Amino acid sequence: MKKEVVLRGVDPKVFERILGFMHTNEILIQDIADSTKILKEADKFKMKRLISEVEQYLQLRINCSTLWEIWEIAGDYKCKDLEGNCVFFMMYKYSDAFSDPAWINVAEKIAIKALQVDNLQRDDDESVFFEAVILWKRGNSKFINETEDLNEAIFKPGSDYERLEDQIVSLECQLKNLKTIQQERKNTSTENKVPETRTTKDMSQIKESIRKEMILGWRKENAELSEMDRMFASMIYCIRFSQMRGEYIADIVENNVDVMRVRRITFLLREAYRYQNRKDKNNADEDLKSRFIQ
Repeated sequence: MKKEVVLRGVDPKVFERILGFMHTNEILIQDIADSTKILKEADKFKMKRLISEVEQYLQLRINCSTLWEIWEIAGDYKCKDLEGNCVFFMMYKYSDAFSDPAWINVAEKIAIKALQVDNLQRDDDESVFFEAVILWKRGNSKFINETEDLNEAIFKPGSDYERLEDQIVSLECQLKNLKTIQQERKNTSTENKVPETRTTKDMSQIKESIRKEMILGWRKENAELSEMDRMFASMIYCIRFSQMRGEYIADIVENNVDVMRVRRITFLLREAYRYQNRKDKNNADEDLKSRFIQ
């Protein structure tokens, strides 16, 4: 009796080509769309050699127009090497990639990853990332035109967020005072040298915990917004306003109606101004520091 194996949910034509690869170690990939079909089946059958073959094909085709599509494919199929290549390309070509028309249609998860890229190789300004988000917003014109100033409605006196912000400011002052006292002791006598105290470390951790609590709160509130508004807000939260010139924030950012309607934007801008006025910038939170290699 002849035995047959029935494979459901598999593209017959693609599977035939996969069988050919198993015999010859060669496969002709027509384009990016075709590579996705092959990768889908290769991933299903855990064919590491074929997955590697498709990854190499896609790596050679990364450019400003294909970056976003290939990056999404890499994420969907957990191709770490391919995703690493996308990040590497972004580190050098971020400005051109943001300017390409394909940026307008980027998937949210990839947009967020791109806006969080660090250790960039060009000495540029954070405004490049801000303007990329504004460009994305303009290209996606289906925003809901609400008249209510959401930011002022939520960030009102006595709100939980104002309380949390006050706690952060208070902790920053206490940390500064502690470090000043420690430095004075060190300068007075070598016998009185005091290492970084646990109190200082604990306070730094508390401060970071409060900031995370605020961010989680923002994300929860954004779930109530339209999809476009929510995605725009998520992208704005990736911008390091602390690395913009104060004049740019005042003249450009604060005069953009859509940006100023994003919930918690007032806190982010206040935090940016505070960072620019502080002397010990090296001790600031990492997401306030420059993403560019100095």
